[in-house]
Amino acid sequence: MTGKEDLHVVKPTTTVDEALEALVEHRITGFPVIDDDWKLTFNEVQKLLNKTNGQVVGDLMTPAPLVVRETTNLKDVARLLLETKYRRLSVVDVEGKLRLLSSLSLS
Repeated sequence: MTGKEDLHVVKPTTTVDEALEALVEHRITGFPVIDDDWKLTFNEVQKLLNKTNGQVVGDLMTPAPLVVRETTNLKDVARLLLETKYRRLSVVDVEGKLRLLSSLSLS
């Protein structure tokens, strides 16, 4: 899992251009989209690349991301990563807030 200090996140009001710059700068392919309370939704770079024309991330993000909890069995997490289109999963608490250690990924 990635620690909060190393986790790259954006908000729904982030422009697509800013998000793309962050993806390139940090050499990542996606990131959690959070609100002020660290509640999240998820987005992938492919959707950003298709619709950049000055839009904000909130227009493009996935409305119902696949997430796991800290207590989710690692075997189940691995199965989800292998059996779905997702390459990373965000870790949330019972309120749907992004945890301090979050974002499991399949490299």
